[in-house]
Amino acid sequence: LTVNGSADMGDLLAAVQVLIGADAAAAVSTVDTGALEIAGNGMLELKAQNGQSVVESLLLAAGGQVKFTGSGAELLIQDDSYSEQDILDLVGTNLVEENAELVIGVKDVVQDAEYLAKLTYQGDANLDGEVELLDLTALALNWDTTEDATWDMGDFNGDGQVELLDLTALALNWGSELPTGSIQPIPEPATMSLLALGGLAMLRRRRRK
Repeated sequence: LTVNGSADMGDLLAAVQVLIGADAAAAVSTVDTGALEIAGNGMLELKAQNGQSVVESLLLAAGGQVKFTGSGAELLIQDDSYSEQDILDLVGTNLVEENAELVIGVKDVVQDAEYLAKLTYQGDANLDGEVELLDLTALALNWDTTEDATWDMGDFNGDGQVELLDLTALALNWGSELPTGSIQPIPEPATMSLLALGGLAMLRRRRRK
C-alpha cells in the first residue's frame, strides 16, 4: 500500500508494507492511519520529506518495523498507554533509518499522551527541522542533567545526560536546516567561537559544583 497525499485510512494492519510517499522528494500532507498494528515482517516506511503520519495507537509485533528514509519525516503517536521512556525504547529498538547524516529524535508534545518522532539533525531539540538558538537555549537550561534527560532537554545521544557530547553534536550541526538533509552547513567562525565559549562556561560551572 502506497500513500502519496492526504489520507485517512482508519484502523490498519500492516502485514507487508505501508509506504508513505512515493519517493523522498514527494511532499506529503498528514496521513492518519488510526490504530496501526505492524505485524510480523510488516513495515511502515516514511519516505516523504517533512510528511507526517499520525497513529492513534502503535503496536509492533515481532519483526515489525517503522522505517524513516525521508528527511523530516514524522510519526506522531497519539497513545496514552505509552510513557516517554516507552517511546524512547521503541525508537532505540524498532525504528530504523538509512540516512547517515540524520537521526531520530523524540519528544513528548502532549504530556504522557502524544509523542513525536522525527528524522532530523542531532541538535534539533524542538524538532522544528533547524539547529539554532532555541535548541542551544534548551540545552543550556538543562546543562549538567545527569539522569532521565530527553531529546527536547538536549540529550541528543540518548544517554540520559546533557553534557559535552550533546553540545558538540549541536555545534557540528549548527545552522543545518531540513529538508536539505544532504547538506550540513559549516558554522561560521564567530558562531563556533560563541559555542566554544558557552561550552567552557558550562564546564567551569560544573567543576565548581
